[in-house]
Amino acid sequence: VSASPGAKCAGACPSGSPSPAITGPPNWYMLSQQWLPSNCLGLKAGYDTTETHPPGSQCLPNTPNEMTVHGVWPSWNSGVFGACCQTGTELKNDEIAKWPQSLQDSMAKLWIDPIYPTVCDGTCDTYNHEWQKHGTCMFDNTDAGARQYFELGVDKATQLQRASAEINSLAGQTVPTARIRDIVEEVTGRRRGRVFGYRRYLAILSEGTDPLPAA
Repeated sequence: VSASPGAKCAGACPSGSPSPAITGPPNWYMLSQQWLPSNCLGLKAGYDTTETHPPGSQCLPNTPNEMTVHGVWPSWNSGVFGACCQTGTELKNDEIAKWPQSLQDSMAKLWIDPIYPTVCDGTCDTYNHEWQKHGTCMFDNTDAGARQYFELGVDKATQLQRASAEINSLAGQTVPTARIRDIVEEVTGRRRGRVFGYRRYLAILSEGTDPLPAA
């Protein structure tokens, strides 16, 4: 459930213990994207592919057939994904409402939470979860740090917009994962690694390529 104005979201990392073997800044970032119809089918069947919503959540009826950002995950060459590196970092939706309107608009377009009509309504689910679990391993434990995290995700998603648009055009078709990989490779001009099903949604990874810069 979204937070009332001024209320803090619940902690997404109750243990407060970070991923093991994290030393130094991330070696690279992984931009995780999901196919919204798969997310909605999962919710309809009673499971949440993103593990970020309350039980019983359902997508809005006008949810688009599109790729969208799930999160940005700081990654180390050891194979570790950064998670829960700081505590006490819950988002507040009245703070998000103060972020630049251009960022909120970009999040609404590229980083969609399909069960809520606006970014602020979905503060305590997808956005709070991704910020607390992964963003705190990348940026300062401040509102400014949270804003930087979402700006990074929007920036990387914007760079892949042409690939996402072509993938969106395949909605309703049976498409091999190799075709999805080819689209991303064509847009980026280099091999982007592998495409695979992760927790029942489609994720495009930057693994195995020139990694996204960590700074």
